[in-house]
Amino acid sequence: MIPQKDLAELLFSGEVDAIVADPVPKDPRIKPVIPDPDRAMKTWQATHRAIQINHMVVVKDDLTKSDTAAVREVWRMLKRQAGRQRAAYGAAFHPSGSRRTATTSRSRSITSTARV
Repeated sequence: MIPQKDLAELLFSGEVDAIVADPVPKDPRIKPVIPDPDRAMKTWQATHRAIQINHMVVVKDDLTKSDTAAVREVWRMLKRQAGRQRAAYGAAFHPSGSRRTATTSRSRSITSTARV
C-alpha cells in the first residue's frame, strides 16, 4: 500500500510544487491559483456554453458483455453523483452530459436517459 501523506505537508516540505485540493486547506501559506474558482467556472461555462471535462469513464465492450451488472452499478453511481453536483452547482451543470444522444465510434447510440 502507498503511504498516505497530507498534501499540504508535501507542499510545505518541498516534495511537490503545487497541489490540487478541494476545499483549499485553511492555511494562510496556501493560495489558490485562481482566486475565485467557482465564479471563474461559471463565467467560462456561460461564455463557451459548455462545461470543462475533468474526467471521463470508458468501459470496454468486453466488460459490457461479461459483467453487465458491474457496468450498470457504475452507471447508477455516476448518475447519483451527477444529481448531487447539479443540486450543488445549478441546473446548467451537467457532469454526466445532457439528455442528448452520444454515439460511439461503432455508431451505437448511448443516452443518459437509457434504463440500466
